[in-house]
Amino acid sequence: MRDPYIFSRMHRIPGYLDPGDALILRALLGHQNASGYRGGAAEIGIYYGRSFFLIERQLRTDERALAIDLFDAGDQKSGRKRLESFTERARDMGCVLSEGQVIRADSRTLAPEDIIARIGRVRMFSIDGGHGLAHVRADADLAAATLSPEGVIVFDDFCNPEWPEVTAAILDFLRANWDRLRPFAVSQKKLYIAHTGIGAEYGAALDRAEGLRRLPRAPVNLFGHTALRVSHRLWQRIGYEILCRMGLGRMSAMLY
Repeated sequence: MRDPYIFSRMHRIPGYLDPGDALILRALLGHQNASGYRGGAAEIGIYYGRSFFLIERQLRTDERALAIDLFDAGDQKSGRKRLESFTERARDMGCVLSEGQVIRADSRTLAPEDIIARIGRVRMFSIDGGHGLAHVRADADLAAATLSPEGVIVFDDFCNPEWPEVTAAILDFLRANWDRLRPFAVSQKKLYIAHTGIGAEYGAALDRAEGLRRLPRAPVNLFGHTALRVSHRLWQRIGYEILCRMGLGRMSAMLY
């Protein structure tokens, strides 16, 4: 299934979300929609909005996405602040950000009530903020405290050797919450976690998702628990980048 955002527009936004994880996110949100699961979405660590816009597009009209970031890095090419660039891209994407949807702050200063008051319980919480041990753990605790019963937490840079404290914090978080939260899927860059009673449902949804049919899948074990490993082949990523740079992004959908 082709997606006009993933295969035509996403590559124009600076960021690190690759097509494989974009398709996983879309499949999970699509399954939530089809199952009648409701809630808002939140992301810590927006950068320029590559994954935020993907998630926001999948929400219902009465659901909102919350963007949390310091937004303090300047755009080297134009000298504009990142927040200004993000809001401009949002307008270009047709994403209307209402008051309260953008929080410019250190996520560690937020309480669960700060999020729930704005968007309700969260059905998709993406974490890609500070990469230190304390920061990741604080963000994980915040996500867990705001998650809906059917909610999913997505951790970026899991097992990335450049950011070992991210992995350490995630493993600490899992050990502390193993009775209620467990991983159901893992990719090269992300770990996907849900409540114990629903994780298997999400794993099965990914295993049969049409949009992931060309991504290899295999079971993996973590602490004796089975999760679905979804791989993104290097040639697919290279092909995507080449075709997009040639203005043939829609053709890259055939690689998936």
